[in-house]
Amino acid sequence: MRRCYEAVLERDADGWTVRFPQLGDFVTFGKTREEALDEASDLLRLILAERVEKGDELPSQEHVVECVSVSVEVSLEDAERTHFMTQREAADLLGVSPSRVSALVSSGRLTSRRFEGRNLVSVQSVNAYLASPRKSGRPRKGNYLAFA
Repeated sequence: MRRCYEAVLERDADGWTVRFPQLGDFVTFGKTREEALDEASDLLRLILAERVEKGDELPSQEHVVECVSVSVEVSLEDAERTHFMTQREAADLLGVSPSRVSALVSSGRLTSRRFEGRNLVSVQSVNAYLASPRKSGRPRKGNYLAFA
């Protein structure tokens, strides 16, 4: 019986890797693409022969893999953006409200930058704030006026 399964070929520094998604974690290698495909054929034959011999059902030959090209523009600003988080993310990480994050930004305790119309908080400043010692409770107000 002839069976056909999709194989995923990936090139790396040492050659080619081939895996069969329908068959689980089986992987084989080759220094060249052709060698990897030959090894893949041998592996597939062994896997299927073992299952036939045991009387096991053969895996479905359905389409499970698709290779598509995804194109994006990437800039230095995109790279810099990875070092910032939303105020909501900062609030969740710090265990405070988003308005408290805004107050920390306004006071200079956290740094922020505008990306595409949104103020984002520096990951580095959030980590530094987390590492800094803080007193528990509500911060004291500055100068209180004494009433007589």
